[in-house]
Amino acid sequence: MQKKVWKIKKYNYYIKRKVNKGTDFEGESMGTRKKEDCYIKVIRTIQKYELIKPGDKLVVGVSGGPDSMCLLEILTRIKQQNCQNGTSPLASFDFAVAHVNHMIREEAKEDEEYVKKYCIKNDIQFYGKSIDVQKIANTNKISTEE
Repeated sequence: MQKKVWKIKKYNYYIKRKVNKGTDFEGESMGTRKKEDCYIKVIRTIQKYELIKPGDKLVVGVSGGPDSMCLLEILTRIKQQNCQNGTSPLASFDFAVAHVNHMIREEAKEDEEYVKKYCIKNDIQFYGKSIDVQKIANTNKISTEE
């Protein structure tokens, strides 16, 4: 535990030192900095492996969980930068979001609504489908995992 506390204190000191020198860290929290690092890593990975090419049309599966929402946020940001001023480090592409509500968890409908609202707010095509997985599993005498 001692080492983790020291690292956090050291990182905060680093941020304060940068702010005092007037760099671009001004006003950023630790979370914002990590978000930016994640964004840059995703961009570099997409470029390195040529995952998105000019004119690509993607369908992104989004559950509403933190990982898929992070991916959606990054792709939205890239697309918005392309549309606004062409400064995105990636070529022009388009994407839609697909969400499947398996109707297993009580919160599943809330996840679907959350993703749908995000898409509406950011002008992204949304395709949602609800499938009663438990009913299908019971009818076919299989588990919900099959």
